[in-house]
Amino acid sequence: MQQKTVKIYRAKEDITAILKEAVAASGLRGKKKIFIKPNLSHPEYLPGVVTSPELTYELVSMLRDGANEVVVGESNGFNYPCYSAFEKTGMETAVKKAGGTVINLSEDKVVEVKFQGNSPLKRLFLPKTVLDADAVVDLPLMKTHEFTAYSGAIKNLFGCVPSNRRIYLHPYLPEVFYRLYTIFKPQLTIMDARVAMEGNGPTKGKPVKMGLMLTGNDALATDIVAAKIMQLN
Repeated sequence: MQQKTVKIYRAKEDITAILKEAVAASGLRGKKKIFIKPNLSHPEYLPGVVTSPELTYELVSMLRDGANEVVVGESNGFNYPCYSAFEKTGMETAVKKAGGTVINLSEDKVVEVKFQGNSPLKRLFLPKTVLDADAVVDLPLMKTHEFTAYSGAIKNLFGCVPSNRRIYLHPYLPEVFYRLYTIFKPQLTIMDARVAMEGNGPTKGKPVKMGLMLTGNDALATDIVAAKIMQLN
């Protein structure tokens, strides 16, 4: 079993060295198709709310050196279309400039994934693009959340559920998170905590300057470390 490793960095504006170290240790070299999941939980760019387009540009540029295809994807928001967020945040421009492509997962082909057992959650319909990828990279932020208290790496995968009615999965969130974590198995997690959020997150909370970056080879381990930094149980 691979050792779960999380690194914490003091981060300033130039994060190139941090990203290079994370990519070098990730084992992503040689993967032909890499899927990247940013956090586009708001239709416009706000530090601490939306994944940085500049960070994504640098990461996609590095991964394109060894991959045939790097795809950055998100689903429609509850009240706004995904492509609007890609455009207004500058994410689409950054990704394409770096040689990647963007996809609205809400328009992707879906695959029914069934679960055994007594849980009321019997199935999820998940995007084929993510399931077919050779590796998944998770780009969460360090945030609080009004429903789940904490929002990080695994919560960010919730945006891979393509239906904008995924809010109706909230009664089953613990199992949904477990299923997404075990199905997608992010090979690299990069949590941008230069600006974090507390209070009524994930979009309306108070920004907090943390000056940190977390990188890890396991999304759950990264979340555990981030929660400890935030002093959350």
